[in-house]
Amino acid sequence: MKQQKLSSAATGERVRGKGKPQSESAELQELRPGQSIELLKELHILTREGRLNQDSRRKLKQVYHLFNFIEPLLTELSAHGGGPTLADHGAGKSYLGFILYDLYFKALGHGHIYGVETRGELVEKSRALAQRLHFERMSFLNLSVAESADARELPAQIDVVTALHACDTATDDAIAFGLQKKARAMVLVPCCQAEMAACLRQGKALQLARTPLAELWRHPLHTRELGSQVTNVLRCLYLEASGYQVTVTELVGWEHSMKNELIIARYTGQKKRSAAERLRALLGEFGLEQAMGARFGVSALTDSLLDGAEAAIPG
Repeated sequence: MKQQKLSSAATGERVRGKGKPQSESAELQELRPGQSIELLKELHILTREGRLNQDSRRKLKQVYHLFNFIEPLLTELSAHGGGPTLADHGAGKSYLGFILYDLYFKALGHGHIYGVETRGELVEKSRALAQRLHFERMSFLNLSVAESADARELPAQIDVVTALHACDTATDDAIAFGLQKKARAMVLVPCCQAEMAACLRQGKALQLARTPLAELWRHPLHTRELGSQVTNVLRCLYLEASGYQVTVTELVGWEHSMKNELIIARYTGQKKRSAAERLRALLGEFGLEQAMGARFGVSALTDSLLDGAEAAIPG
């Protein structure tokens, strides 16, 4: 049986099952219809022979699951015309950005994805791959998340902000970026978080004398785990106080990744005073208001709520 001839170099080899050996055909069925085989091979999700190994299945499952959360947001935004624009922070090899483009942006015919990554060699490889596949509405910036907020290469407003396993405070920088860019949605999967644990360790003796709650972080392992938990709780409160509706769920099963918390924030414009008050109270309870208050916008949130200010995002 003759193979169907490709109509465009931009698509790469497409997913298809006819005429394939049974084992290879079964593996291809795990992929989404119309996906670029060439792209998946370049990302090393498929081997050169077009096969999936266990590690690539794990990566693919995470990206697909995240895509299922992001696609409805993009569809909703594209219905209003213009965009959508998406900034992917800590992009790495840009697995997420490339698959989002391949499965959604390419057929949409408009919109743009910006990948932000500090490792220059990965940025150059992503640029070359996007050019080779004719993914013309993708840009890659060799910047930190914090630097990208004021980069001229990015527009004044970004519709969707993603950060998949951005380490330590990079997730907080992504949130700050989203707030500055008036993002309509943020999709965050936090990774390792050392800053909060370091702050908890500094005042441990004083806190043990002040409150029995300090037993929660007396042991080093608990300090690390509690630091991660408290950081994510504060992030959610910060987003709610800034006018976002927040949902927290699992990205995938724990057998696939231990860094598994998925935070989805959708802008509503309704700033929650109670969230700002709880955020300040939690920082105070853990003795962190001075060390961490600025990171979570305590003063700015208080001023904004007192003034009754509403952040206006263009329709």
